[in-house]
Amino acid sequence: MADNLILDDASVLDLEIPGCVGTFSVRPTDTGESSIPVRYIQTHMRFTLDSSHQQRLFENLVPVREIFDNRNLGFDEIMQRDIDDSRVSTSLIPYLLSVGKGEAVKFFPPIVTVVIPVGPEKQLLPRYPELHESAQPEGKYVKRLYRSGAPGDEAFEFELIETNGRLREFDNARLRVNTSKCKLVIVDGQHRAMALLALYRNLKGWPDKTGAFRDYYRRWSDIPKDNLKDITLPIVVCTFPTLAAGQATASTVIRASRAVFLALNKHAKPVSTARNILLDDFDIIAHFERDVLETIKQIDGSTAQFPLRLFNFELDADENRIAVSSTIAFSGVMHLFSMLERVLLAPDAPTGIYYASRKYGNVKYIRDTCLRRLNGVNLLGDEVASSTTRYAFTPDARDLLVGSFQTRYAKQIVKGFQTFWPFHSMADAAIKLEAEVRLKHHDLQNHANLFEGQGILRVFTSYIDLLAAELDEKYPHKQYPPELRELLEQFEGTRQRLRGFQEQFSRMRAVQLLSAISEPKVVDPIVKAMHELYRTMFTTSAFQTALFITFFSAIEAINADHRVTGDEVEETLFAEYIASLNAYFKPESEQETKRLLSVFSGKVTGTFGSANMKISDNAYTLRRIVIPGELKPDEWPKFRYILLEMWKSTNPNLQALIDDHVKQSRSEVLRSFNEREIKEYCEKHGIDASQITEKKLKGIYASSLKMFIEALTELVGPLAEEEKKRLEGALSQQPDVTPEEAAPADDLTANPV
Repeated sequence: MADNLILDDASVLDLEIPGCVGTFSVRPTDTGESSIPVRYIQTHMRFTLDSSHQQRLFENLVPVREIFDNRNLGFDEIMQRDIDDSRVSTSLIPYLLSVGKGEAVKFFPPIVTVVIPVGPEKQLLPRYPELHESAQPEGKYVKRLYRSGAPGDEAFEFELIETNGRLREFDNARLRVNTSKCKLVIVDGQHRAMALLALYRNLKGWPDKTGAFRDYYRRWSDIPKDNLKDITLPIVVCTFPTLAAGQATASTVIRASRAVFLALNKHAKPVSTARNILLDDFDIIAHFERDVLETIKQIDGSTAQFPLRLFNFELDADENRIAVSSTIAFSGVMHLFSMLERVLLAPDAPTGIYYASRKYGNVKYIRDTCLRRLNGVNLLGDEVASSTTRYAFTPDARDLLVGSFQTRYAKQIVKGFQTFWPFHSMADAAIKLEAEVRLKHHDLQNHANLFEGQGILRVFTSYIDLLAAELDEKYPHKQYPPELRELLEQFEGTRQRLRGFQEQFSRMRAVQLLSAISEPKVVDPIVKAMHELYRTMFTTSAFQTALFITFFSAIEAINADHRVTGDEVEETLFAEYIASLNAYFKPESEQETKRLLSVFSGKVTGTFGSANMKISDNAYTLRRIVIPGELKPDEWPKFRYILLEMWKSTNPNLQALIDDHVKQSRSEVLRSFNEREIKEYCEKHGIDASQITEKKLKGIYASSLKMFIEALTELVGPLAEEEKKRLEGALSQQPDVTPEEAAPADDLTANPV
């Protein structure tokens, strides 16, 4: 009777999934537990939509982006990548249907989902309700029930068959889910799932809040039902029996789900380096990065003093490119990761413009670098510190190190992104554009392209290009069917509006950068020059690494224990440092703007701010003298030198250190520049350096010195005669180390960031 009562009360379990039961385990990433058991059921999905079971399964298999608002998820709660709707529509659906090839329907690996407990407002809950086990004899076998929650208020219930005291793993298992208390969250195969869902929704209708994505699938809206009847794809639904209320465990369902995702995807090629960094629980540097991003994510736009927002950071990357491709992002996961590696793992402090390239991904032992900087030995104790590496640490050790990182580094990093004027200006322009796209133009798709999730813009562009190429191949005379023509024209129209917004943003950003000038005349040459400044300097990994490592390494050098403390004195020094840089990068007059462009862009001619103004490329700007070639991540010491030229400190010890480093760097820059001039002369005249006459060599020396001093004067003003003579003497001295020895060629294969 009691067992019948349980079954009668189970009416809230409105989704029943029959199939084969199985188990496996995943290793938790951050709790110290040896493993987390997983009980799953494997079933299939097919387009037999007259079956209420299949229809309920389709209705409840929903992408993460439609269940949870990403803005409300912490980085520790991310379980999936963004969906590439272009790939689903142009590749997976045709593969599934074998369009135009006359082939049999093909097979996909199982879609893997997890039963996630949620609260009344769809907030993620850490554990399931308490688990109860009961047995119900049925003749020669026993129904074994594993129920989460009280009778009549369950979250889910597993029904297994037991014969002769042994649970059977065949097609008589049942998983029943209360879809108001649990969601089926896809942790692997969401692109395969989206292919199925798109076909299903074209038949049954699309849910609300899918307007930014449904148009990608309109082209498949006329597929006859008969073409879908043979599609059968496997799906696995996982639960974690030990992660329920009352169980002695430190883990949560979300962390276990991330462990499943990482087990399936960490080494898979389609997952970008940036996304793996965000999801990686085994690298202490990734934990530090997520701490910074989580702080930025928590900024309340309604009360924030500064315009910095999370959309100013590119959370995913196109393949593994280091360059930022998002219109409104000035930094990204890979930028921040690269910078933190160099700030925390570099074995020694930089001095001049050369610093040896290192494969930081291979750095395992951190006692003398990261732990020293974070006071890790004192925090953890010698025994724990000795066993702690970059990739092996206890949860307690991780939490202590992250706390130390927050105090010493994270708050200054966030403050730098907020207050460094070029970043502040770009963030402010992005907020203004977001409001205009959303409120004035009501452009849903371009709002998604620009502001709603990383990678969406790449998906959009890819889809148009693939669709256009496919139509051109099928219809060489461009006699497209009307619906496809209308669809392509609609997407092209969206792209034209997008380009308009991007151009508008570039101008808005330039206006904001020059907003300290009364009625700034932002003509096209200035907009273009400012765009190039952002593209080639401010948004590069090298510049951002230099921006922070310049300050942190200097503070390390002047402190008695050679570590950053993060105290109020250092906060004041950091504010002073940023103010020194802003004195150059926040021009308050046309003359200061001209100086900025002359140092970093090129020669300015014509009337400033007028139609005849021109900014010509110049190989002898200070920027080009210091960094002449293609920018690489490890060019950061050269940017560091330029920032040191700008930095003026009221701390005498700090200013003395800055002066020493500036002198050394000036000498190295001049020698390097002179060597390039000699090399170019030899190449131009087809001779060897040994064939240059002494007179000509002295002429090149004099020319190099003159051009360097002129370029430097644009930045810091006239040099003292004593300094000019010192630089002249530096040309006759051999450097202690050659550039080739100090900075070997980058090998980004092993360490792409």
